[in-house]
Amino acid sequence: MALEAGSTAQSQNSEADQIVRRTANYQPSIWGDQFMNYDSEDTINYAHKQEEVDELKLVARREVFTTSGDDFSNQIKLIDAIQRLGVAYHFEKEIEEALEHIYAANHFHDDDGDGDLYNVSLGFRLLRQQGHNVSCGIFNKFKDSKNGGFKES
Repeated sequence: MALEAGSTAQSQNSEADQIVRRTANYQPSIWGDQFMNYDSEDTINYAHKQEEVDELKLVARREVFTTSGDDFSNQIKLIDAIQRLGVAYHFEKEIEEALEHIYAANHFHDDDGDGDLYNVSLGFRLLRQQGHNVSCGIFNKFKDSKNGGFKES
């Protein structure tokens, strides 16, 4: 038995020596090895970029949320643009204050207010999303009294 075990071990070693593997000749990656190396300059650049982002936030706060209170149509358009860009989470407090001011200024409490359908509907949506009680009666001035649909422009 000892002889048999030794001969099988020898046969396995000789088979392992005979295995020939082909090379694949892979082309080098188009990405190179840039993801394999860590560079400390990346952290320095990140800190610099973060400072730029903070400066741009301050500029946006100044430009967007310090406009005159009378120009509510421009303000709701800017709030809508900020939300659509996906950066509203940076300005939640300012958006809430601006919409509170617009709601308190009585722009959306009655259907006698001035404004076109776009501004009224945009303000309606933004105020409703913020949780304000805005009546759908503000759209009555845009409705046709005969058939109940919206008037043709």
